[in-house]
Amino acid sequence: MWSLVSWRQFRGEQVVLPMGDRPVGRLIYTADGWLSVNIMRGERPRMTTGDFVTASASEKVAAFEGYMGYSGRYELRDDEVIHQIDCASYPNWVGDAQVRRPTVGSGLLVLEAAVRMVQGVPVSATLEWRKQ
Repeated sequence: MWSLVSWRQFRGEQVVLPMGDRPVGRLIYTADGWLSVNIMRGERPRMTTGDFVTASASEKVAAFEGYMGYSGRYELRDDEVIHQIDCASYPNWVGDAQVRRPTVGSGLLVLEAAVRMVQGVPVSATLEWRKQ
């Protein structure tokens, strides 16, 4: 298991911290080819209802904005790891493949996301994970 150290997203010349400067996350790769990723803001507001089904629309928006997760199969191919996503908080990723370039050293795993064009802007990301 790996714990998230940082997540930086690059949108053209802009650097964004999607889950703030203290994100919390877990990454699990299994020996039989499965992965699970869960990332959230370090400080997320609790819902007042105590039940996500009956929470207000604004509470649900805040929860979604402060959390990202997905799972599926993975494969190593040359110098890349391919995440084949079958379940995701962001529905557009279901059925998608996310390509990462891994670097491992000193107890850290750095995953660099391949550049994608989003509304005409090149977008990529670097996530740093510490071995647990």
